[in-house]
Amino acid sequence: GGGGLLLGGASAALLLAFSLLVYHQVGDPLAMSLANAETVFELDPSADEETLLAWRKTLETRVDGRPDDAKSWYLLGHVDLRLGRFATAAEAFSMARQSHGNDPGIDIFWLQARYMDAKGQIDETSRTIAERILANEPNQPLVMEMFAIDAFQRGAFQESVALLNRALTNPLQADHRRTLEAGFQEARSRLGILPGAIDIAISAEGDVPAHMTLFVIARPVGGGMPYAVVRRPTTSLPRTIRLDDAVSMNPALPLSAAAEIEVVVRLSRSGAAMAHPGDWEWQSQPLTLTDAVEAIQLAAVLSPPA
Repeated sequence: GGGGLLLGGASAALLLAFSLLVYHQVGDPLAMSLANAETVFELDPSADEETLLAWRKTLETRVDGRPDDAKSWYLLGHVDLRLGRFATAAEAFSMARQSHGNDPGIDIFWLQARYMDAKGQIDETSRTIAERILANEPNQPLVMEMFAIDAFQRGAFQESVALLNRALTNPLQADHRRTLEAGFQEARSRLGILPGAIDIAISAEGDVPAHMTLFVIARPVGGGMPYAVVRRPTTSLPRTIRLDDAVSMNPALPLSAAAEIEVVVRLSRSGAAMAHPGDWEWQSQPLTLTDAVEAIQLAAVLSPPA
């Protein structure tokens, strides 16, 4: 179906593989007190099933005796997540949150367990959890991915592109980035060419310093609030980036509604969208957007600052 085609991230195996990654990203929300209990985050569901089941028995006994022990509920949720017991994992994370209080580190796994148990469907409770996570981290990549799959399955390809564009602004592990990029391109191919679309073929002269960030910006001529922005790491130059309404900053001010714009391509040393000394920058001539069925083609060649 559409969801499977969009992202491998819809599979249990891939989302489970990100559990430890997200755990480290959001930090340890609970100080673990069980000796060596943190090993559950490292265990492989296939190779370590017996060890996981042993931990499950220990943790079940503990929460039976101490139902307010958030730490043990949290660990039990991770064990069940790895064992593919998604319904009981969701219950465990729910109990952990009930005992511990609001914490995005618990919420992200509670949402993941509910999402897997519902086979990729997002119900009202899951959406509430997701919105709470996004209030703390507006571009949280797994939430963006889940919403993007949902949009793709509904045929809302522009929404899917917009969500994946936001997910791809994050620092990501290489495998996760490739998965999201593949989904992004698939959603773009279904979307087709929107009015006012611009394709910018980006290359660089000379060696680009490591850890720079690529910004591709459509803005009013001379500067001002951007109409559309794409932010990516520089590891994949040369590449072509499309600016259109799907990557507009504000849906109420879409790129296609702009009378005249300019495109700025910047390699940022600071990682910030604003220009800083040492950035590599290219700027287009003023452009008048059209409703043509083909995207406007630009070639941006970046070079080191003088």
